[in-house]
Amino acid sequence: MKKMKHILCWLSLALVAVGLTACNDSTDDENATPNISGTYQGSMIYYNDATVKNDTLTASWTLTQDKVQIASFNIGWIAGKLRDDNLKEQVRQLAKQNLTGNLKLFRSNPTLYYANMEDVSYPVVVDGKARTLTLRFVTDNQDSFLAYDRTSNVVMLQVKVLSAFLDKDKINLLTDTPSFLFYSQPKGGGDIHYQL
Repeated sequence: MKKMKHILCWLSLALVAVGLTACNDSTDDENATPNISGTYQGSMIYYNDATVKNDTLTASWTLTQDKVQIASFNIGWIAGKLRDDNLKEQVRQLAKQNLTGNLKLFRSNPTLYYANMEDVSYPVVVDGKARTLTLRFVTDNQDSFLAYDRTSNVVMLQVKVLSAFLDKDKINLLTDTPSFLFYSQPKGGGDIHYQL
């Protein structure tokens, strides 16, 4: 939890600093959208229900100017948020999938995007019948975002799960809406909170 507070504090300070700088006369370079394309390595923080704490894992994701792909998303990370105990165990065993989505710029300086992830579906069995569990993410909202710091080239990406439902039922099976925070390393290595 302390690490998460440091990261969020860093992001807030970075956004305030860049925001204050943006109030001065800005050049075309400062207002131009930076090239964020590439594959990023870093960490991902999520709430681990099994140990009732935040866990940090190594992660990678790929960006273009308007697309994002997160490699190997584990739906098991949301199992503890499901209402159905039988479904929880199945979800913990499901294969990892890549998440894909689009990036929609909503502020150029500081550089902030909405990260609109596409739904992902998984086969499950409920009461002996084959069903499809679909995970839906928050879209067009600052709860799912990508922030890019021009000075350190650090990327922070948060995706928030909105709902999980079976087939076309649209009944939300989640007790909570978990978030997953991805962040790259600053130049020279180290974690973001070392930059405070």
